[in-house]
Amino acid sequence: MATFVAPLRENPELALFLTLAVGFLIGRLRLGTFRLGNVVGTLLAGVLIGQIGVTISPLVKVVFFDLFLFATGYKVGPQFFRGLGRGAIGQLLLTVVLCVTSLATTVTAAIVMGYDCGTAAGLMAGAFTESSWDLMGAKATDLSAFRRRGGKLVVPHGLSDPVFSAHDTMRWWDAVNAASGGHAAEFVRVFPVPGMAHCGGGPATDRYDCLAAVMEWVERGVAPERIVARAGETTPWPGRTRPLCPYPAVARYAGTGSIEDAGSFVCR
Repeated sequence: MATFVAPLRENPELALFLTLAVGFLIGRLRLGTFRLGNVVGTLLAGVLIGQIGVTISPLVKVVFFDLFLFATGYKVGPQFFRGLGRGAIGQLLLTVVLCVTSLATTVTAAIVMGYDCGTAAGLMAGAFTESSWDLMGAKATDLSAFRRRGGKLVVPHGLSDPVFSAHDTMRWWDAVNAASGGHAAEFVRVFPVPGMAHCGGGPATDRYDCLAAVMEWVERGVAPERIVARAGETTPWPGRTRPLCPYPAVARYAGTGSIEDAGSFVCR
């Protein structure tokens, strides 16, 4: 044990990288459909490795904390600002409620359990920055049983969703496509919605009928090559229509016609 611990105490940077590696390994472990996620896994690894008495210099702590803040902001910041608008007021209010609830829970836990300020702040930072996708995302990629029963799946997802990243959903579709030998489009299609927040709202063409698309696909065997969506009255372009295209296709202007009309765009 001493042979393992001594190098970590002498080179605390190794302990940091070991914490990240072990944390990501813990985060990927599954118990049925449950998974801790990378953030919680890294926190647990840090607590475990911290028990061997590794001392981290204040400068290294500051650098890694700044990198953490940068990575978090880089991931969620653009989505947040793209989702701002009158149609996103509900999402902003939900964000405020979540922040206040998280802070109140942390303060209560710190008082009841006697945590110091640093420990309480660390727990809140780790819990509150957990990816929603890691926490509750449906990640199964083997949909063969669903496919055999004739199931069809249409998945719309706002590109400015501040809760779940649409890029995670698109990566999931890529994994499903790989698992099905490149035939995912025969039974599941993802439709990214530019500008749309969580399930609706934002500067987007967020009014569309996916149910009709699924019914047409299941009952008549007509797969949705595009879904026409309309912008609401509170958007900068009320009444504008655009085609929602199945990933990885995107809507492109055909070169003629009004840019306010979905008929002037093709999916490719």
